[in-house]
Amino acid sequence: MSRTITFLHIEDFNETFNKENDLVCEYIIQGIDEAITGKKKEAALFSVELENDDYSYQVTLPSSGWVSTLAKIRDALHSRGKFDDAIEAYVVGKKADEFVKK
Repeated sequence: MSRTITFLHIEDFNETFNKENDLVCEYIIQGIDEAITGKKKEAALFSVELENDDYSYQVTLPSSGWVSTLAKIRDALHSRGKFDDAIEAYVVGKKADEFVKK
């Protein structure tokens, strides 16, 4: 996985996750889709790092949260007029629903 979000300051981190962010949505959809393809019970979504820090933090999501997360992302993208991305979230959400029921 090469999805990384880099911040200059911790305040930037807080600001990014206190609003709807298209890049974060894209990374979540990709991470869950890759987990389904790899038959994993946890999705590696992205890494978070501060520019002047030696550490990187992996953000993951267990399969129990995939369907609801994708539904929220789908609705948010749709409300912002990002219809193609909303459809992608819907399709991956359907795959996630089938995957977690197995």
